[in-house]
Amino acid sequence: LTIALCIILCIMIHIVPHSDAKKQVDIVRVANVEGRKVSILGPSSIKWTNCPVKTEHGDKVGIENISVNDFKAKCSFVSTTKNHFNEETESLSLYLKQIERLDAPDSPPTKVVIFLPGTPGGDSATLENDLINFSKLFPDGDAHAYTTEYRGGGRSNRLGCILSQAETDGSPSGFKIDWEFEFEACIQEFKEEHNANDFSVDQIALDVLHLIRSIDNQIAAQNPINYYIYGYSFGGYLINRVMQYYASEDTSFSNEFTIRGIILDGPQSPGPDRFDYGTWDIPVEQVGENILEYCDKYEECSHKFLDKNFLPMKVYPRLQHVFTKLYNNTYERHDHEDRCYKNVMKYSLLKHPLMLKRLLGNMIGDCSLRSYVPAIIHRLDRCDEIFHKDVTTVMKVLTEYFEKLYGDPKRVPRKSTMLLSNIAYSELYSSNITVQHMREIVEKQYFAYGNFDEAFFRSQWPTVDPSNFVGKPVDLSKLDVNILVMVGDLDATTDQTKINSFFKALNTKGKKSLLQFDHTPHHVVRNSFMTESDTNSTCGMEVLEDFVKNPEENVNFGCKTLLVDPAFNGNKELNLQWWGVEDIWNGLYEVPGSAPYVSLWLLVGVESATLLASTLIILFCFYWAVYEKCQVRKWRKKAQSNDGYNTL
Repeated sequence: LTIALCIILCIMIHIVPHSDAKKQVDIVRVANVEGRKVSILGPSSIKWTNCPVKTEHGDKVGIENISVNDFKAKCSFVSTTKNHFNEETESLSLYLKQIERLDAPDSPPTKVVIFLPGTPGGDSATLENDLINFSKLFPDGDAHAYTTEYRGGGRSNRLGCILSQAETDGSPSGFKIDWEFEFEACIQEFKEEHNANDFSVDQIALDVLHLIRSIDNQIAAQNPINYYIYGYSFGGYLINRVMQYYASEDTSFSNEFTIRGIILDGPQSPGPDRFDYGTWDIPVEQVGENILEYCDKYEECSHKFLDKNFLPMKVYPRLQHVFTKLYNNTYERHDHEDRCYKNVMKYSLLKHPLMLKRLLGNMIGDCSLRSYVPAIIHRLDRCDEIFHKDVTTVMKVLTEYFEKLYGDPKRVPRKSTMLLSNIAYSELYSSNITVQHMREIVEKQYFAYGNFDEAFFRSQWPTVDPSNFVGKPVDLSKLDVNILVMVGDLDATTDQTKINSFFKALNTKGKKSLLQFDHTPHHVVRNSFMTESDTNSTCGMEVLEDFVKNPEENVNFGCKTLLVDPAFNGNKELNLQWWGVEDIWNGLYEVPGSAPYVSLWLLVGVESATLLASTLIILFCFYWAVYEKCQVRKWRKKAQSNDGYNTL
């Protein structure tokens, strides 16, 4: 009996998996794609859990403040392999979320749109508003909207920097990685804990196809589904790679489910003239200059910049003067400018010209905040002995935006700097671009992103096996796939010339359209606001709706004439939030607890009025005293002449 029990125990030890054993995924076949073996996975089960509609706090979304109470959401983790090019790897979990109307019918859809995030390593929370606004346009529930998070980012097995404590509360920079003092330790941690090949663009592209296959397996039993993939920025770059694997005859994905259309919103160009982080500052300057030219055209903005003859001046030269006044050591400052200069140098955000360039460069990409750029230039341009308080007001808005741009260091991030670095270093930097070259580009500009920190560590990052698809636009000439490319004419992230080259190189059996949206920055679906609309939607969202609803027809771009012009006064609510004042041109922000500020002109006026009033009072009193004395003398003479002196 003892021997039998021992035998059974040994068998169980070898058969029953340990709790820490690597999970295997279901591989149905192995395909050969461009000389690489690709493991084709069977569909994974999707077990849904009800979840909040919004990841971030807030119950209103969109330009008409749609209530999230009118929608519902469900979330799931979907298993995938850790490496699609290795038959024996453990599994990873991909985050998947669906948002639909609360009153949507239970019947299965005929269309599904997958929304892909725009930043490598970013999370899907930035897309939730888009899913809500899209679902609102389909009350019959005929189209479902999903979003996901890339492996290594957000809630999909996020890559962090925990062991070195760079992303812990005890770090000097909080949960934000300090590039100068902490990133080298993070690189070492990544090398020891992960394989860079497991988090490449190709792996993520195959994940997207696996998600579609899993969704299709769950809902397409009753009727076939047409799938659409939407991606903005890097999401557009990724779609090109997704479709290259989809179009491959070896993978047979196109025989199993139908991708009817792809939507690239301000994409980073996949090729032939590929997006390059090393030169992406170049279009930023041009867009910044274009926005200031809009300011020159509108009186509400141009009439704030007047010369000595009260005639409007061009705004761009005033920006040049601001940088000369603040940062040119050979510039001879007058006494009335010296106080302004000293105030500027008190703030770390303004001490170095690169920080101001970064803030201006990022603000022009925000549809609501770009209107503040001319006002910032105006205040720094006029700043002197009288208007030195403008510096405090400008610092209020810059500090608010800096916190939005770089996040709260005390908050656990969902974005993964490590995944962003792995993808950027592997594909999105040109090998012949140096940090010095990047600096030279930015030194000539006044608007920039200026992200040199990342570029310093390219040589230290582990290499990723090169993909055979890099730099190649997808060939869909054998597939009936419609292509829609949307670009804003004020998009500082997307190089228009490169996108035009990419679009010309695209081949498809279906229709393809390239639409340019006037006055619109990056992320067209969110930022293409209109003056009038029956749906209170954006122009980009209406175009997307038409593209999905009517795949056989040309895209309706009638909303182009309704796109709003840039405005430069902001609105009361946002002005108070960002500036602390209602009037962004002249209002003065008072730091809480600081001594009340009195304008020099007001002080001079009050003092002058006081002096004048005092002089008049003194003169009146003197006049009254002399007048009374004269009267007394008259009375005395009169009394003496009448011999009635006593009657006086």
